[in-house]
Amino acid sequence: MSEHRKFYRHPVSIPIKVESTDHKHVHQLQNISIGGLAFECDVKREKGDVIKIHVLIDQKIMVLGRVAWCRQNEMGHYDIGVEFVATEHESENLVEEVCQVEMYRKVIENIRNGIDISIDMGIEPNY
Repeated sequence: MSEHRKFYRHPVSIPIKVESTDHKHVHQLQNISIGGLAFECDVKREKGDVIKIHVLIDQKIMVLGRVAWCRQNEMGHYDIGVEFVATEHESENLVEEVCQVEMYRKVIENIRNGIDISIDMGIEPNY
């Protein structure tokens, strides 16, 4: 983990809707931590911009964030880092829900690919 990073980032691939005064689009969440999240966007954001983020797996999951950084990537899009404007408890709940959904998504993907999840995920079979 980098010296300036306070929280572990959980890699995820979940759709989010990002809203600001001039922009409302769906993007793919790249990672999330208790402190914030990152996603790729085709619109440049300024540091300090306040945005509203809806996790599209559950419309009641919404959080306010502030753009912490914006970097153009090799594809010409922008990687956006957002810090949460919420209490640590609210952030923890969001991270927990998103990580549970990502884990469930991976289990379903493994089942569809014929992978025995009881072995691959360390789950003891219940005979």
